[in-house]
Amino acid sequence: MPGATLLTQQLNNFIRSLREQGILDFHFEELKELESDTPCLVVEAITMFLRDADCSIAELLRTLGAPLINYTRVTEIAFQLKGSSSSVGGCRMAHACCELRDASEAYSKERYKTVLLPSPSWL
Repeated sequence: MPGATLLTQQLNNFIRSLREQGILDFHFEELKELESDTPCLVVEAITMFLRDADCSIAELLRTLGAPLINYTRVTEIAFQLKGSSSSVGGCRMAHACCELRDASEAYSKERYKTVLLPSPSWL
């Protein structure tokens, strides 16, 4: 089917672009290799990651927006989000979570701003 071939090529180009940008790493390729044994594994893993990440980020924003920041909770959320993003090859997200965790462990509200705002080195 020519349409399926075109879609496969577009998907491969998109994945290559994400790797070149440093958004995905080799863990994503490892996940894709497992798909031959378990059809739809990548789709299910990414879907679960996105759902869980959405909830974690919403909780993180609520926690950071509180008058008194619960630094322990921020550290926990960052650790959880890092693990799930690493498992699907989301290296940029995992790196940001490490920085967020470091800021939290330093009890630095100011460092949160530098971690959460886009940085030119990430563009």
